[in-house]
Amino acid sequence: MNPHDESDDDIDPRMKLRANAGDKLHDLYLRRDLEIINGRTASELGSLPSGSLPVAPRRKPNLPASLPTCRCR
Repeated sequence: MNPHDESDDDIDPRMKLRANAGDKLHDLYLRRDLEIINGRTASELGSLPSGSLPVAPRRKPNLPASLPTCRCR
């Protein structure tokens, strides 16, 4: 291990918060892109049904029992 590496315990907590603050301009860019994508999707597929989307129940597949593949002698 390199002696110059810092562990998380050695970092000032205020610096951790500042490092996790994020980039505001990047967040705005992503939000703008998401609004464009949502607008295109709504224009192509139509708006969502009132209430919510129908939910299909999850089912487990009915698979046949597997045969042993190893022919050990």
